[in-house]
Amino acid sequence: YLTAPFKKVTEKIMTEFSDLNLCPINNRQGIVIDGEGSKVICKD
Repeated sequence: YLTAPFKKVTEKIMTEFSDLNLCPINNRQGIVIDGEGSKVICKD
């Protein structure tokens, strides 16, 4: 998400929706949601 061509659009989305709890991830990451909590995990 922080590399071309995604960097500019990711920054725009994060700014435009700053009132939301957004968590940008890349193709090697996932988000685990457990009840009310969440965490980002990485594939090695």
